[in-house]
Amino acid sequence: MMKKILLVIFLILPSLAFSNARPESKYDFPKIEITDINGNIVNPIKEKGNYLVSFWASWCTSCVTEIKNFTATEKQMNIKGVQLILINVDRNPKAIKKFFKKHNLPENTLTYRANMYDALQQFETTGLPITVAVKDKVVISKYIFLSMPWQSPKLIDNIVQPFKD
Repeated sequence: MMKKILLVIFLILPSLAFSNARPESKYDFPKIEITDINGNIVNPIKEKGNYLVSFWASWCTSCVTEIKNFTATEKQMNIKGVQLILINVDRNPKAIKKFFKKHNLPENTLTYRANMYDALQQFETTGLPITVAVKDKVVISKYIFLSMPWQSPKLIDNIVQPFKD
């Protein structure tokens, strides 16, 4: 029963609102075990750097648009000095490849894996996708984009703004 309730929460809540909320205070990027697709523990977030980190799942309907936006704007974000990092929270790593193939996304998109419950708890959220802005290993802003088309230059500038503050 609890699994059904959690599933409803994860499917409905993300579609209700868009948030560009800054955390009340900045905090260190949580210690979440992140692995590559082959299961090797990695740390894609370096001491210095600007990162937009998106946690997603293949079963998340809002994540489909989010991932498409990520791949469509990656070059523009890199030009502005922000590296995009995708972290998948599916239990089955094979779901990632199926997801990319089903939605015609570039297979070479770098994606990592993490435990969904650890990630959601650390960022105090209940829905996916969740995207956080990280500067020099410090979370400076938290977003829930919810299928917003962020290819527009104005929206990209708004996303990049916290890194300039």
